[in-house]
Amino acid sequence: MHFGFRAPHNWTDRPQNARALKDAGFDWMEVDAPEGEDPRLVSAMRHLAAETGFHLSVHGHFVDVNLSSSNAAVRDNAIAIIQRDVDFASQIGAGLVVVHPGDIGWFDFLPPEHPDHAEAQGIIDQLRVHCTAKAVDSISRCGRYAADKGVRLVFENMYCPWDVLVTPEDVSQAFRQNELANVGFILDFGHSLVAGCRPEQFVKALGGRIWHTHIHQNDGKYDVHRPLDESCDYGPALRDLVRDNPDVALLIELPPRSLDEYLTGLPILKRQLA
Repeated sequence: MHFGFRAPHNWTDRPQNARALKDAGFDWMEVDAPEGEDPRLVSAMRHLAAETGFHLSVHGHFVDVNLSSSNAAVRDNAIAIIQRDVDFASQIGAGLVVVHPGDIGWFDFLPPEHPDHAEAQGIIDQLRVHCTAKAVDSISRCGRYAADKGVRLVFENMYCPWDVLVTPEDVSQAFRQNELANVGFILDFGHSLVAGCRPEQFVKALGGRIWHTHIHQNDGKYDVHRPLDESCDYGPALRDLVRDNPDVALLIELPPRSLDEYLTGLPILKRQLA
């Protein structure tokens, strides 16, 4: 089991923050993939990892990157971007890349009371099935590319009505019905709450397929990535997850607000596990 944090972009310029988190008990650091070639960042990350012993992961691009698009050219472009992110991960010695599976590209949802709701929902349901299949194919292709680079790939559960692979059933079905070599799942605890699911439902459905996590709190309505506090109720899911996958990374994912939110969050996370 590993304890991790997601680093803001500028933390390579402030390595003392990473050292403080290492001293506090973190042993995993996740960084965002750069927009393009960045030899300075590669060098800084390799140096920091060598100095601290951190395990590294990379969060792949997701804004305007749609692995589930109905348009083959858009999907090919998204795959090419993720492959560049995998290349970056390989260059810095990271063992894992996180990707978002994408969306249906349809954001106009009629309310249930609208007379045309049923017809519109039927179209959306068909589109979701189509786009989910495209997402799984794209993820599979990225997984094979990552394997050649010595990097593992994980895809993340999302929460919006237009997202694909949202529920435990969606994700477990993707693994059951497809050969996803070198591909695992990252459970985002906060996303699961916004989607109306409990994290333990994902753990029960996916077990050892959960290789990585993003842990934060929210209000169940919006993905605000609040810091952990004593009201956190993740204990059952965390304990079952560590039992099913003892090598999982438990990673606190917060906006770049303050170092203290990570330092106070780690003991809360450990108490949840106790």
